[in-house]
Amino acid sequence: PICAASPASPLAYSQVQPVVTIGGVQAQLSYWGLVPYSVGLYQINLTVPYATPDGIQPVVVSQNGVVTNQATLPIAY
Repeated sequence: PICAASPASPLAYSQVQPVVTIGGVQAQLSYWGLVPYSVGLYQINLTVPYATPDGIQPVVVSQNGVVTNQATLPIAY
């Protein structure tokens, strides 16, 4: 099979928007899709919600009913 890099314009959004929570609070997403000029890399751009508690918080991504492995993110205001 032939692999081609994803385009930069227009951006290659995924068909199903993921849901990302940080410390149990849903984040606002600005982009979810393929990394431009790359093959097989997926990117999510988000804003950490102000209501996210301080400390080491779990980050959970789910998409189309599938939940990823949990990661952590340190939060300090």
